[in-house]
Amino acid sequence: PRSWEMANVLFAAGLDIAPAVGIGPASEFYAFMEILDKTPDLDQVIKGNTRIEFPGEPSLRYASIMGLVGRAKKTEDVVNSFNWLVERAPAEWVQLYATDLFPLLRGRGELAPVHAALMEQPNLKAFLMEFTRLMSE
Repeated sequence: PRSWEMANVLFAAGLDIAPAVGIGPASEFYAFMEILDKTPDLDQVIKGNTRIEFPGEPSLRYASIMGLVGRAKKTEDVVNSFNWLVERAPAEWVQLYATDLFPLLRGRGELAPVHAALMEQPNLKAFLMEFTRLMSE
């Protein structure tokens, strides 16, 4: 809509976007931008940098998981993301990643090769075996 096009112009100029979209949507937008600024560098995670800390705050954790799901373009991306999550994140966040990612991969016809690559790594294989057991109960 034109109101968000105007908001984009205002934001790019460093001005408040509330006059274009309203106070409520502007507040939500600014809250989103604050979370985005605090989210870890997910592009580095995708490249295999596991030294990056997993965030502690729940909204940052959720944003990180969804950001990784959205960036999962190649098998290597998924393997690197899983390695980081298994090493750094509590199990429930790794499970959320798997739960959101696997249907996406299945829909793209990429689940089998990704699964094969994940099973080649002992730490990821152990996680997936436990995940499968939990999901079948």
